[in-house]
Amino acid sequence: MERVTTLDTPELVTIRGGLSSLDAGALKLRLERAGIYCHLANEYTAKLSRGQVGGVWIQVPSTQVERATTLLATDHDELPEIDADLLEAEAEDSELCPTCDSDQIEYASGAGNSIAGNCRACGHQWTLT
Repeated sequence: MERVTTLDTPELVTIRGGLSSLDAGALKLRLERAGIYCHLANEYTAKLSRGQVGGVWIQVPSTQVERATTLLATDHDELPEIDADLLEAEAEDSELCPTCDSDQIEYASGAGNSIAGNCRACGHQWTLT
């Protein structure tokens, strides 16, 4: 007899329905950027029917329903804000390119809470933490 193992996974709960594939994809991206698993139910049927069959439903684990609905009710993502004072302090500490020692550098927000440096002279890119 073959032994079957079941996984203990949370139940998926529909938190939005009747969406276009484009709208559902955008909301899925917001949820995933916040670390919330998201499943788009009916996604392929809606695409094949060109939106004529009930739309796409957004589903999340039952343990994440409250957080997901709160996030989607706001106008912004749960991403950390870049602190302008931190950016300026890091820039003052790193006024020269680490590769060519040029002072022609610029800074921008990077992935997560990091700051990306770019040298306009040599093209070298780096990340400040």
